[in-house]
Amino acid sequence: MRFRRDVDLDPSQISDRRGQRSLGGLPGGGLTVGGGGIGIIVLIVAILLGGNPLGGDGGLSGPLGNLDDQTSAGAPPGGALAEECRTGQDANEREDCRIVGYVNSIQGYWSSELERRGRQYTISRTAFFTG
Repeated sequence: MRFRRDVDLDPSQISDRRGQRSLGGLPGGGLTVGGGGIGIIVLIVAILLGGNPLGGDGGLSGPLGNLDDQTSAGAPPGGALAEECRTGQDANEREDCRIVGYVNSIQGYWSSELERRGRQYTISRTAFFTG
C-alpha cells in the first residue's frame, strides 16, 4: 500500500514505548492489562515478580497505567514520530511512519463509519514497544 505523498499523518495516536523497562525490570515496553480473568492473572504475576502495578502514589501510574501520558525517555506522546512522521511521503519511506499511516486510516474509517450510524468512536491509542 502506498500513501499519497502530501497527506498529513497524525502521530499523536501512537505512544512510542520502545526501549522502556517495566514490571520490576522485565524487558519490554508498555503492558496493557485487559479486563476479566486475563487482566487479573497478569496483575497477580506482576505483583509476584516484584512489580508495583499501582505506582508510588497508589493510583494507576507506572508500568500499568497512563499509557497516554508516558512514553520512552519521558518524551511527549509520539516523541520522535511527531518529528519524523509528518506526511504520506514519510510513510512511504519508513516503516514506523507507515504504521502511523495505517493506524490513522483505521481510526479514520471507524470514526466516520460509526458517526454515520449516529454513534461515537473513541480513538484507541496504539503503542510501539519492544520485547
